[in-house]
Amino acid sequence: MTRSNRFLNRLALLLLAVIALAGAALLLRPEIEQYLLEPAGLMVPSLGLDQLGTILPIAIIVLAVLAVIVALAVTLTRGRGADGTAIEQDAVSVDANLIEGILRRELDGEGEVLHVRLRAFGKKGRTLLAEVQVRRGADLANVHRRVSAAVATADELLGEAPPVVTHITTGLRTRFAGSTRTH
Repeated sequence: MTRSNRFLNRLALLLLAVIALAGAALLLRPEIEQYLLEPAGLMVPSLGLDQLGTILPIAIIVLAVLAVIVALAVTLTRGRGADGTAIEQDAVSVDANLIEGILRRELDGEGEVLHVRLRAFGKKGRTLLAEVQVRRGADLANVHRRVSAAVATADELLGEAPPVVTHITTGLRTRFAGSTRTH
């Protein structure tokens, strides 16, 4: 639902990690040879790095700073994702927390629903994501009907029907929640 490119963000983080590891290995190479490899009787061939002198650490620092700048630029210029506004018309905006409260009130009597969270996405056409956590072993058809009825009530109260994507899920809260008993 966001316009951010997750792969590009992960690639930027991987690039930073590789540069950091390579830089640390190159900067610590003399100490590693002196304290670990020589006492063990192992020798590492000199790759001509000793001739570079102070240029190598400066180059590593410059490369790391450039990588950080590129990674920040990539991360900060991507899509914005969720914001707090669910409906925006003319000079009136409706906060997503209001609709979340309506959904919670409607689903409050439902013993199978543990938590409701609503987030709003998009600039031009708003899309709402309702995440509903349910107990383990919940009757999903019943939960789906109840959530649909709660969304219809919210639409009726607001006088508008923004698109709502419902994600019925379990999670950590589900694992620790007690079971529902019926007598």
